[in-house]
Amino acid sequence: MSDLLHVFIGESRENLESASLLLEKLHSDGYSQDAIDNVFRDLHTIKGSSDLFDIKPLTSLAHAAEDLLDSLRDGSTPLNESLCDLLLEALDQISNWFDELESGSENVEKWQPISTELAGRIRACIHADTDDADGGESEQAAQQSEASSSVSAAPTSFLALGSQTQLQCIEAALECEQPLWQVNYTPDFDCFFRGEDPLTVATNTPELIAIQVTPSKDALNDVFQCHLGIVVHSSADDTAIANHFAYYEGQYQRESIALGQLVSAFWAASEEYLVAAEQGELWQAYLDGDMQHSARLAEMVGMGEDVTPEEAAMCRIFQLICQSDTLTALLESVTHPADNDSVDVSADTPLQQNQANETPEDTGVNQARNEILSQQLIILQSMNNNADSPVFPSVKRIVTGLLGQSHTQGASTPNQLANAIEQLLNATTPVETEDAPDELVTPVVEESTAAPETTETVSETAESAPKQERQAPKTLKVNQEKIDYLMDLIGELTVAKNSLPYLAKQAEDIQEGRKLSKQIKAHFSIVNRLTEELQSAVLQIRMVPVSHVFQRYPRLVRELARKLNKKIDLVMQGEDTEFDKNLIESLSEPLIHLLRNSIDHGIEAPSDRGVAGKSETGTIVLSAMPQDDNVVIEIRDDGKGIDAEKIKMLAYQKGIIQEHQLDTLTEEESLQLIFAAGFSTSEQVSDLSGRGVGMDAVRTMVAQAGGTIEMQSKVGEGTQFKLILPQTMSVNRIMMFEVNHQMFGIGLDSVVETVKVSQRDIEMIRNNPVLMLREKIIPLHCLRTLLQLPVSDNESDEVCVLVVNNGQGDFGLIIDKFHEGIDVIQKPLEGVMAGFNHFSGTALLGDGRVLLIINLQELLSCR
Repeated sequence: MSDLLHVFIGESRENLESASLLLEKLHSDGYSQDAIDNVFRDLHTIKGSSDLFDIKPLTSLAHAAEDLLDSLRDGSTPLNESLCDLLLEALDQISNWFDELESGSENVEKWQPISTELAGRIRACIHADTDDADGGESEQAAQQSEASSSVSAAPTSFLALGSQTQLQCIEAALECEQPLWQVNYTPDFDCFFRGEDPLTVATNTPELIAIQVTPSKDALNDVFQCHLGIVVHSSADDTAIANHFAYYEGQYQRESIALGQLVSAFWAASEEYLVAAEQGELWQAYLDGDMQHSARLAEMVGMGEDVTPEEAAMCRIFQLICQSDTLTALLESVTHPADNDSVDVSADTPLQQNQANETPEDTGVNQARNEILSQQLIILQSMNNNADSPVFPSVKRIVTGLLGQSHTQGASTPNQLANAIEQLLNATTPVETEDAPDELVTPVVEESTAAPETTETVSETAESAPKQERQAPKTLKVNQEKIDYLMDLIGELTVAKNSLPYLAKQAEDIQEGRKLSKQIKAHFSIVNRLTEELQSAVLQIRMVPVSHVFQRYPRLVRELARKLNKKIDLVMQGEDTEFDKNLIESLSEPLIHLLRNSIDHGIEAPSDRGVAGKSETGTIVLSAMPQDDNVVIEIRDDGKGIDAEKIKMLAYQKGIIQEHQLDTLTEEESLQLIFAAGFSTSEQVSDLSGRGVGMDAVRTMVAQAGGTIEMQSKVGEGTQFKLILPQTMSVNRIMMFEVNHQMFGIGLDSVVETVKVSQRDIEMIRNNPVLMLREKIIPLHCLRTLLQLPVSDNESDEVCVLVVNNGQGDFGLIIDKFHEGIDVIQKPLEGVMAGFNHFSGTALLGDGRVLLIINLQELLSCR
């Protein structure tokens, strides 16, 4: 994976995380313009950056989500829960694709159908409300269209074209008797920054017939953004059009204009002229059914000296129609709609209404054309200093294309071409727009004249009040590999620090070495202080707020509650509590298990809660708080609680406990049975529960993280789980001891006490050694036996017992010798040693020996 792609995925994940949180907020709190704007910006950033890597399915999906957010921003689509869920689904899919990109297992071809289906559902939501609002009109139009077996009207956007462009498109399509494709291409605002050239894309369309460019009202506000609407007409097939615009998915829409629609548009534009041509002889020949004579007359009329280019095009098209039986039938359905039970598309079309009110010179001149001509006029007027200089070819080509050759013929200087534009603009009805060039000049002048006054006001304010600069917090992103490397260095420094006491002890044995030993110990205290400060500083870098994990859970709770038809509120507290990043991420799964347990087993259905006198909406509280060097995470609900007697009976039925334990187990011990492997209170296995692996996995993962789990429950009131975890896993305080001349260690938080007892104090109960310590029975385990080490030949009567607690009670480990406690950087087991689960890791001692750290939980389970 390239460095650039790695950076893109990292930054995009932050955008996804931010967008997900805001969507969750929108889902719970309702509409917020700021939240929607921020989500839009996040998706816009992902979409824009993804263009660099040619991952079109991801880009298309992000673009569809961006379009939906844009419609939410402008109010054209109302916000609801289903839209939030749909957008979250899109974010999840993009996140999954990022996972595949990181692992190198991506298959972009398989992504395409997923992207198309999800993007289609998203875009359907954009137009759904508009369709509903149109209601009866849309339904009535659809019924009319289905009822009519003949010709329907051409799209309004096609009818709005100038007559010359219309006729050009119609002639090209009818000549080959192929439908016409109209592509409405709206480039992204920031397309220039991606190296795209929208005009080149449009002009390179295969089988291009005509192109129309319309600037938006914001076209002059920011010249670095694209504010164009481009309409392209082509006679190519659908596949060629789709392939050409494939890279611009989501920026264009295409629709086919059938031959019948083209004939209808042609008749609407040319009926008046054709009926009157040659004193009606041309039209009469058509009515008489003499198609050959009609075609010859049309050809002759079109070649006349006084015929305009538009009239010549009408004659050529009419000639094509008369020479084709298919086209003749289509024209017949248009000119005689009553006889063919067709829709009357020739009456009151927008183009005919324009022709009735406009002169021939004004035909086809619309607001967009006026705006473009006005811009060209400004350019021409700026060339007045040298009025006889030639016109820029680009300007003349644009003006000639918009006005026609007849209006610009002979205009070779800027003044002549400007006069032609002014004559046409004065002849048309002025269109008042916010972005008209003559209106754009005024605000600039006013702003420049007002600037000195504004500056003076600011200066006075600065003098009257002391200047206060707000320092924005600075954040530095550091690759985790660098932090891990720094931790390795700290580990080596810790080893070096631990070697100093050994040197001091050796110095004491040397003659006159006590003075040297004292100096070494003094330096050791300095190194120790610096090491501890460095450790603390590096550990702070690894600390992240628990919100890093908590923020994933509101959606989980909401979706599971909906699936189970329950009403649940998740309340999160202490989200700013800091935790070691690796540790909190390893606890993500245990917390999910506990939340699912509360949702599925704890919170009752709304009807049951009503009967019990509770609110229909249950509450789950997820909180985190620091406690000494630990972090306590609590999950509590106000559900039905856990019945200890029922737990005992289910455990007995599943063979987890024996019959005699039914009477001896306390309520607290009975509740702890839910952590037993294979235990579940669900009678049926579902995708949520019933397999008996959830709570067992929770305890195992919490223990591996060096923590403990506690539970309290009361029937009818609810259940509380409490996870007590070390705030960091990097530096551990270890109690060292010796067995068979090998150094071992155990977490100091697990050590209860150390005692030396006589062999006579050890008793046997059911062939198991125990120790009576202060009227409490302590089961004993010989560590030599557990680790399968050779039997000791030491016949001493004194036995060293290390009393520890594994979360289920106290027990003693019989060892050879006690050693002091020490701070170590624990390393995980690797290679061949990785299979020995009864060791949780290793550490290097100051004298070079390796310290094996015992995993109590696994050690006892393997005995």
